[in-house]
Amino acid sequence: MKKIISLLLISMVLVGCFSNNDDVVEEEVVVVKSDQGDYDYVLPFESNHLRFSRSGTDYIPIGKGLVEASKEYFPVNAHSLKEGSIITDYRDDYRLLIDLRENSENPVGLNPFRETKVKVNPTTEVTGPIFISDLFEVNFVAKKNNKKLTGASFALVLNKTILDENNNRVTVDDDVLYDFGTKIAGPKLESYLRKKPELSGVPIMVAIYVVDASNESIPGNFIAKAQFVNRQGQFKKIDHQWVLFPTDQGRETYGLINEQIASMKRSVTGFIPEDIGVVGYGEYYDGKLNILQIKINVQTKTYTEILALSYYVGELIMSFDTQSKVVVEIKSLNTTLAIVKRGLNASEAEVTML
Repeated sequence: MKKIISLLLISMVLVGCFSNNDDVVEEEVVVVKSDQGDYDYVLPFESNHLRFSRSGTDYIPIGKGLVEASKEYFPVNAHSLKEGSIITDYRDDYRLLIDLRENSENPVGLNPFRETKVKVNPTTEVTGPIFISDLFEVNFVAKKNNKKLTGASFALVLNKTILDENNNRVTVDDDVLYDFGTKIAGPKLESYLRKKPELSGVPIMVAIYVVDASNESIPGNFIAKAQFVNRQGQFKKIDHQWVLFPTDQGRETYGLINEQIASMKRSVTGFIPEDIGVVGYGEYYDGKLNILQIKINVQTKTYTEILALSYYVGELIMSFDTQSKVVVEIKSLNTTLAIVKRGLNASEAEVTML
């Protein structure tokens, strides 16, 4: 669906200056209306300074998932989306919360005291574990008044794999991460945020996201969320996972999708003389496929090769027995050549040659 841009406000401000001529400053506030079921985005966009402290691509699934999780508490028909503007100061906010652990001089640190001993799994106790590695934020404003802050959502990023005091890798049990995030770090973060004047009386959502450095083949997953209103809130579990296809795990848990990806791989093999790699990534909420992303790596030599392959892939995904969106990225030597999409209830695939 094409995005519709609606102009909400254009104000002309006359600014006096030392010359005899008046300077005219034009200020625009625009809302970009996206697909149905998504938030409007308030423009002009204001970057969060914390962007300079991040690297990698985890911010994409974390940010996307945080926005999706927020829809339960901040409905799209009443709220518009903005970049986070509460935790923007690295030195006085982010560093104290995330980079520095809790101690006598930094009581707001979300990671435990250095002397704290935690049994992270049935056989291992770690002293001073670093559970939290990052914090993400998005804000919401009223649809009818984009100057009024109506909500703020935060994602605490927890580590599934941590280092013990001897720098050995240790795996943390899911129950330990859930309890730490929902009983200690999450409520403590909300208490810190509630002291911010701009959040006085504003509902706050805190979500818990888990990443696993030992398994970078798939993104992490959200495990819990809570909305806090007037300092009251209760965390609830989120059933969210990513599954890699075709794999043994994929065959055991979601056999039909696994076979469809395997069948696609067999179908495109031999399309051109060189090998073709096909990998699928399925995102599931409550056991239901939300989106299926497929990456195809080829070594094409002509435009007609990639054109024919793209439309052939479009035919293949139209036969998939799934109600979710399907997005295929076709690449050659790390260069994206084409995007093939099948939307919900679509009668044909959409092919975009790049």
